[in-house]
Amino acid sequence: MPRMHVCYKCGYINNPDNVFCDNCENNIEDDYFALDIDKSEKHTFFDYKNKTYLDASPFEIEEEKKEGFIEEKTENNEDLVKICPNCGKENGSQSVECECGVKIRFVPLTPKTKKENNIEIHVNNDDEDLVKICPKCGYENDYFERECVCGFILSGIAKTPRMKKVQEKKEEPKPETIELVEMEAEQNEEEYYLLFGINGDNITPVVFVDSYFSIGRNYQSFLEQRTKVSRKHCYLKKMNDGTIYLSESKSHPSTNHTYIPLPGGRLVKVEPGKGYPLKDGSRFYITQEIPVMLKKK
Repeated sequence: MPRMHVCYKCGYINNPDNVFCDNCENNIEDDYFALDIDKSEKHTFFDYKNKTYLDASPFEIEEEKKEGFIEEKTENNEDLVKICPNCGKENGSQSVECECGVKIRFVPLTPKTKKENNIEIHVNNDDEDLVKICPKCGYENDYFERECVCGFILSGIAKTPRMKKVQEKKEEPKPETIELVEMEAEQNEEEYYLLFGINGDNITPVVFVDSYFSIGRNYQSFLEQRTKVSRKHCYLKKMNDGTIYLSESKSHPSTNHTYIPLPGGRLVKVEPGKGYPLKDGSRFYITQEIPVMLKKK
């Protein structure tokens, strides 16, 4: 009998390799009810409280009410929308799926975009401007955060575009860059090493060959199983003055990007073909999951 993972939120019976529930998109990676089920069983939901199989969720209505996702029929309901976390489209308050195909049943209601006191409220759909709004305290957390500042666990909370006032928008500081085209450097001896992972579990000596050191699944064995990392993800380039720059290939950039942290912790994508200066102790990220630190001997 195969062991399936039942979502605690809606009772849907998921495959054991699912990270998110196929029915309600709740995060079930570490929070699920294990169920040994016969292959002949045709029902798609399981009431783990009463130990019965069902064709519809026994908890869906209860959970929606608990988390405030059922819209009350009030006059103000017409001024509320569900903003798709994928495309940013404003959907009606009763919508369960966006035109782009993303399920939005549990996306919280947001006031429509409008002008208030001649100040236009707009939505920016770049990844850097997506947030997870804490249902407990209402704080806007960066979309990659797993826990709110108030301690509430954000697993399963949908990404929502950050609301900004146009005239209050400030130019975000950008990391210093240079053009790497037409810049040459001689071969350098080994002087640095890289620490991969939060705890620096993998250490790699940096040996510049013709001024370059490549990073990716083709170059570091411990990255071979990290499918989000490109075969040649990014590279370091050392100049004649000893300065080291981080960059990506302009003709063959990585699929999931390289990131530089700004002051305050916000991550910005490395622009292919641009050089980002690094020094002893500088950090950067391969995808958004693997922190890397450059250290000098």
